[in-house]
Amino acid sequence: MKHLRLLIATLLLISATSAKAQTARLYTSADGLANSHIYDIFQDSKGFIWISTENGLSRFDGMKFSTFRYDRLNENTIASNTIRSVHEDSKGRFWVGTSAGLQIFDTEYSTFTKVNLEDWSVPDSDQHIISVMELEIIGKNRILAATSGHGIYILDADDQRIDHDLQNTLNRMLPSKFIENTFLDSKERLWVTTDLGGLNVFDMKNLTEIKGIWANGLSKESMDTFNSFTEEAQTGNIYI
Repeated sequence: MKHLRLLIATLLLISATSAKAQTARLYTSADGLANSHIYDIFQDSKGFIWISTENGLSRFDGMKFSTFRYDRLNENTIASNTIRSVHEDSKGRFWVGTSAGLQIFDTEYSTFTKVNLEDWSVPDSDQHIISVMELEIIGKNRILAATSGHGIYILDADDQRIDHDLQNTLNRMLPSKFIENTFLDSKERLWVTTDLGGLNVFDMKNLTEIKGIWANGLSKESMDTFNSFTEEAQTGNIYI
């Protein structure tokens, strides 16, 4: 399997063709991609590319796409055709965030298992997961699942149980439970934007909010809506 290196979120997937050169090719639904409305692209430890779309989850092996879609007659399928995020944790488990909740994908049997978010006040169909990530909080690995409407769920990475104390602490610091974007930088700082605009930054190792990130004269910009983040490896600068 060719090992893919570069991703372009505007539907360009760059496939490695030799050690010295790479060529670009445009992939659309006509080539087997689940849908051309893409939310997220993720490369796993084996080199597969996972594309979260508006109409199914596609896995690209460098040659062809395999697509997973919801089947109401099969409880082991993906929970929804609207997929927002895929994350492979440190133990090789695949967490899948959909518009109908959080699941774990079994790569051996190609089945999906629902993760119980222990939120009885929220119907499963309303647990719209927009991002999933693994990080260390107070000395232990956790899974964070950010949602559109219900804040951020925090689970123990080992037994998948909700840590209600940590979860409530974080959600109380958020200005809104409608999360728009999340980004985890190399210093384990979580950058969060919500529907109210602005940026909230948290030191996740200690679960505290970092204040005063804006320089003087940027009060107006501080309430903008921010759509994308990346970090420069050499300097640690965050580009927003």
